[in-house]
Amino acid sequence: MLEPDIFLSATAKMAHQAVDYGSTDPSSLLEAQRSAFREQDSALEMLASDVSRVKAISRAALDEVTTQNAYLDVMSKEMERVRACVSHAERDSRTPWTNPFTLRNFCALLWPLVLLGLFLVWCLRLL
Repeated sequence: MLEPDIFLSATAKMAHQAVDYGSTDPSSLLEAQRSAFREQDSALEMLASDVSRVKAISRAALDEVTTQNAYLDVMSKEMERVRACVSHAERDSRTPWTNPFTLRNFCALLWPLVLLGLFLVWCLRLL
């Protein structure tokens, strides 16, 4: 991470001190300023790379959140489907189950078969 006073590096401080002490040598002031600008440029390059990394991380986080939202939407739809199935099963469990194999139903199915059998026996006797 960048330090708070990165822009006031040692060279920049020397340039300020040269101005404070009344140094009027333009070449030394110019060199101090150029050195300060180079240090500031390198600090800005580091800052730009940090910003690029943060941008990449935030894009990856956005992609992950988008994917998770899609998963949650699918899960929500599935939960609604399951909730409907459970509600239907619960409603069906409230109605009593009746056994279709009762004596009455058995007799209702058996008596036409008995009549058919008697009819076939009668038809065979006539031959």
